[in-house]
Amino acid sequence: MGFSRKEVYYWLETASNEQLQAHLRNSQEMLVLLTDREQIKSLKWLRSRIIDEINARKEAKQP
Repeated sequence: MGFSRKEVYYWLETASNEQLQAHLRNSQEMLVLLTDREQIKSLKWLRSRIIDEINARKEAKQP
């Protein structure tokens, strides 16, 4: 079952930093196991959104 982009963006906004980091680690492991190109493409898209969110939060904390 997939999620809509709206659901993903909501999760990104509401997830804790720890949840983002954990999902990023888990998704790296999942990439190795996937064989379907569309699933790989979707997971890479999600990983890039997570990385963007993590970086945005780091920048927001800097003075």
